[in-house]
Amino acid sequence: MKPTKLLFLLLALLTALRLWACQHFQVQPNEAYWYLCSTHPALAYYDAPGGLPLLVWLSTKCFGISAIGLRLFMPLFALMASGILFLISRKHLKGWLAIFPVVAVNCLPVFNQTATRLGWEMPAFAFGLLAFASGWHALEKENTSRGWWMLSGIAAGCAFFTHVSMVFISISMIAALLSVRKFRARIWSPVFIAFLTPTIIVLGILIRWNQQHDWIWLATGTLQSAMDFSIPALLSAVQNAAGELTPLFYLLAAYVFFNLFHRARLHIRARVLLAFCLPAGCIWLYLCLLGFSHAILLLIPLCLLLITFAESMESEAAAWQVFIAKAALPLAAIATVWNLSPTTTPWPDIAAAVQHEKTEAPTPLFLIAQDADIASILSYQLNRAEGVTLNFPPVFVKESQAMQSQFALWPRYEQFYETGKAPDDFFTELKATNPYVDKSALFVCEEPELPQTIQGAFQHVTLIETISFPEKSGGVRRIRIYLCENYQTMPL
Repeated sequence: MKPTKLLFLLLALLTALRLWACQHFQVQPNEAYWYLCSTHPALAYYDAPGGLPLLVWLSTKCFGISAIGLRLFMPLFALMASGILFLISRKHLKGWLAIFPVVAVNCLPVFNQTATRLGWEMPAFAFGLLAFASGWHALEKENTSRGWWMLSGIAAGCAFFTHVSMVFISISMIAALLSVRKFRARIWSPVFIAFLTPTIIVLGILIRWNQQHDWIWLATGTLQSAMDFSIPALLSAVQNAAGELTPLFYLLAAYVFFNLFHRARLHIRARVLLAFCLPAGCIWLYLCLLGFSHAILLLIPLCLLLITFAESMESEAAAWQVFIAKAALPLAAIATVWNLSPTTTPWPDIAAAVQHEKTEAPTPLFLIAQDADIASILSYQLNRAEGVTLNFPPVFVKESQAMQSQFALWPRYEQFYETGKAPDDFFTELKATNPYVDKSALFVCEEPELPQTIQGAFQHVTLIETISFPEKSGGVRRIRIYLCENYQTMPL
């Protein structure tokens, strides 16, 4: 069988496996969080731009509120990225080596995990790879480059609209043009400005959204915190990347980068590839120093390094090439199955217990959770997102002055809301009320000790149920449900 046909069969099999996993593996808290965001459409959110919630809104409208409804686009974006990578590889490689980069990427844990879990990573990767492929083709086809630059710009804007870190695509394109003297004049050309326009539009949307929300993205960040580097965080991120990209990534990157540096003075292509890869590595390193680990940022440079590595193999014996490429085929299927391991947290059972306590209560109860993750997964499992009043979230996050998630921007149970009640001018009474005063709630948490904001706000707090379950690490995790009676707003 020809390598191309074998690759198509493999991708079809992997996509079917990933769709099966999307349907049968339970939704995780971070996935439920994006679902909740999609029920409140906006151009941006506390955690990211509005691209991913928009995709979730579209998929749930078409396929319903279910695991496959939330995740449907992830395997499709993985298939799209694999196809784009094959088109790039086929231009420079032949035979079995042409499919080697595609199969190798499909073996990576980070690729398989993001292909079956709802998140910004896979859409950003697919759009970023499309932006690079179109931009590279535009550089090669100078006379017919307008359409390719436009496609590259739209793809770069879409990647940026899924996550702000993907701004490196535009930065990498600028660096690639600056690296070659004959390309530098194109930076000021109308075609390249058109390439930058979608990214600039998204940037304007994000700035405008932040302005409307009192610059919330900068509220917890100062110049000092932007330079608050942590070496332990860097080491932890490097270790995580080794697990998500496999340790061979570092060996491959070192080998190929050495060759690119060696050839950069004489070969334009090596110089452009080097210039394109460096911004992604620098942004990843900076985020690691701040405590964030986004190994997906290294995936596009890794694809380019894999193609370069495969080119270096062309001088070897044909039998060696075929062995490497063929050996990667079964490894891709095995890696996909290995990484599609379900989690053990019984969120449906926990939600059922909460619903049971809520139903059995003599008076209506509202729900509070320890953090955004628990509040999101309970909201999803209880399936109450479309029936709430006053735009309140189905489950609140405990009262806190810190802004840590989108829940800080949604209505909260401790807030006062304007009513039609006429204020008493003599006593300067506020024209507002809190609909949750004197009501009771269920508080769901994992912490062994109650937070002060719960103890101080309710007259009586009673532990009514503890749900224990084993973890993969061998430990035991406990979720506690408290009955909190007669809420009173806490004094300032």
